[in-house]
Amino acid sequence: MSEPSVLDYVKSKLAFWAHSSIEIPAPDQPAVEPDGMKDEAYAGETALAGLERAVDSAQADVVAQPRGAASGVLFALGALALALIAQLLLEPPNRAAVTAAVFYALSAVLIGMAYFRGLVVPAEIPDDPDESLAAQGPAEVSERPTAKGIDLNFLSLIVGLVLMAGAFFLFGTPPGQEVPFFDFLNTAVWLLSIGYLVRAFYQFKQRENGTVGLRARITSFLKEPRWHITFTRWTVIVLVVIGVVLFFRFYRLTSVPMNAVSDQAEKLLDVNDVLTGTYRVFFPRNTGREAFQFYWTALMVKLFDTGVTFLSLKIGTTLIGLLALYYMYRIGELIGNRWIGLLAVLFCGFSYWAQTQSRIALRFTLYAGFYAPFLYYLLRGLRRLNRNDFIWAGIWLGIGLHGYTSYRIVPFVALAGVAIYLLHNRTEKKINFALSGLLILGLVSLAVFIPLFRFALDRPDLITYRSL
Repeated sequence: MSEPSVLDYVKSKLAFWAHSSIEIPAPDQPAVEPDGMKDEAYAGETALAGLERAVDSAQADVVAQPRGAASGVLFALGALALALIAQLLLEPPNRAAVTAAVFYALSAVLIGMAYFRGLVVPAEIPDDPDESLAAQGPAEVSERPTAKGIDLNFLSLIVGLVLMAGAFFLFGTPPGQEVPFFDFLNTAVWLLSIGYLVRAFYQFKQRENGTVGLRARITSFLKEPRWHITFTRWTVIVLVVIGVVLFFRFYRLTSVPMNAVSDQAEKLLDVNDVLTGTYRVFFPRNTGREAFQFYWTALMVKLFDTGVTFLSLKIGTTLIGLLALYYMYRIGELIGNRWIGLLAVLFCGFSYWAQTQSRIALRFTLYAGFYAPFLYYLLRGLRRLNRNDFIWAGIWLGIGLHGYTSYRIVPFVALAGVAIYLLHNRTEKKINFALSGLLILGLVSLAVFIPLFRFALDRPDLITYRSL
């Protein structure tokens, strides 16, 4: 029988669930060694004793780790249960706000206890951006920033700035009119300015030889005579969550809620204006509203042939709510893992407030719908040092400013987020990149916001009426 190796001994110690383990037998009598070998023998015995202590410590860690994970799950479930009880106490008609606040506080205490005991650990930000980029594959290598400055297409930048200035001039309010209108010229100049500015800063991926793109993979899949589709447990769980969310968001959408009120009725008047050819930059009816929802609802009317109805408004806001859920998953996956993202989508998907905001067809949903992608790309841009993410964050910031009045606070969120990042990252490379990314984000968002920005300068009384 062959003598067990050191690896066999370590395995037997770590496999605590096994009934047998390898023990080192004590010698019958001490070995007589030459004087020159005593030091080597003593060193070997010391190393073996250290190995035994390390194995015992590793075995203890293996036993303790499941216990710590189980404790973390119990803390999380307890905090969730307390928060749900607090939410139930706020349901009409008999609301108990003080008692609900106590349960919310207890939930927060449990989360704090789990954090300070090390049972809940936030995801760590990668220390080396090159490593995080390399882990994504060769297609991302070209997006690594340099400390020399912003690598850009200078000609596209100049053209974009000139077009943006032209759009600012063309969107001025004509004499005798209350608000400016979109027409072919100012809209074309505005969209071209956005395109050129994005082209100036965008970093195109360079694929290595042998790398197959998404379009090629889809084409190859469609050409296959037989399709082989594999469903993992994760795929099934995701499909179940999607089904639950779609059920809660669309079930009886035509009748819940049944009737519109004055806010929705006045929105439908604005939608009808769009469908009849009146393309305002800002809609002054009902104390003034940003334009996005009316053009979006007009698109719903055309796509689904639902007419200028309350249902058209509800379809539009419900779809925006689904957009928010998608990026909520992406944020959860970014800062934690895919399970965190999926649970966030599940709970928000059937939550009372999120459903209510989508179904009543007011503009509340636009805030979350545009803030979620903005936040995702801002966080990912800072974590991955990816300039394209800042471009996307700027686009969503600009679109959101056309959506809902309270979104005007979000530019300050961008400033605060970058400032906090700079407090914790003091290397020259990261500082230069964060500041240049903030500049790109601001410039792109301003280009998207230009029509409403010009109107805000022309008529600050109308644009700030709801805020003040």
